Amino acid sequence: MDGSLNYDEADAQTTFENGDLAYWFSGNGFCILYNNQVDEPEIESGIIVLGRVTSDLSVFYEMGDYIEVTIDLAE
Repeated sequence: MDGSLNYDEADAQTTFENGDLAYWFSGNGFCILYNNQVDEPEIESGIIVLGRVTSDLSVFYEMGDYIEVTIDLAE
């Protein structure tokens, strides 16, 4: 990402659920978390969950590990 997002450290978490949209602050990246294959998934460095994909996640399995996504502010 160009630049970083401001966040409250109290909102940081290390667990996630499939479909979470998150800001990974230590890697300064936006994540779509969809491939949880363990009972209690953890991200050691922490994330800020911003939202959730509520539709079918299977489309993500056909994509590579890294894709470019553009997010624009809605009017």
